[in-house]
Amino acid sequence: MATETLKDTAFVERAISTTPLQKVARPEDVARQVAVIASPVLSGHVSGMNIMVDGGMEGRLLFPPGSA
Repeated sequence: MATETLKDTAFVERAISTTPLQKVARPEDVARQVAVIASPVLSGHVSGMNIMVDGGMEGRLLFPPGSA
């Protein structure tokens, strides 16, 4: 769904400038979290949680473009 948007390097640079992990999530990043929360062994006693797979994105500028 986001393939065309991710080709825009300026957009990606702006997006990861607010993300501590400095990368765009891939489908497998989300899939791993789904597998963990779906597993009664791995998730244990977790229920009713919102799991954010966003690399820590918080909206404030952590890494200004060109600072790397």
